[in-house]
Amino acid sequence: FLGFYINFLMFIHFRRASDSDSSGESVPVLSYDDMKFINGIFLLNVGTVSIAIFLHTLRFKKVLPPRLTFSFYLIQAYLTFSALPYLGHLFSQDYKLLGLVLLGMACNMTRNRKIHALWCVLCHYLLVHSDIQWCQSRTIVKNF
Repeated sequence: FLGFYINFLMFIHFRRASDSDSSGESVPVLSYDDMKFINGIFLLNVGTVSIAIFLHTLRFKKVLPPRLTFSFYLIQAYLTFSALPYLGHLFSQDYKLLGLVLLGMACNMTRNRKIHALWCVLCHYLLVHSDIQWCQSRTIVKNF
């Protein structure tokens, strides 16, 4: 859930920032602190993959026992979810985007390629080609 919602939120943020007029009065979705925290989450996720490969190697070389390496991996992987309370305001700012992400998760759970393809086309249309105002409740943040 963190990946879908945050990626869509960043897409809308950068699209809105690029659509600003010459006076610079665009309304970015994310504040500087939000972007800083999201970049930290992305860095943590990249670190999780690197550490997982390293632990996997240590486990198969019999340097560390399997339960210990799995425990280290689980702790690192679930640290990402500790960000949910800090990003709660982002999840409650736009219920349309939240509904879109939840519907996308439901479509992905079906494992049907036709439903998945239809979902991708629909999502692309809704985010790029429709006149829906996404995340309109934020205040103006300049100098981004």
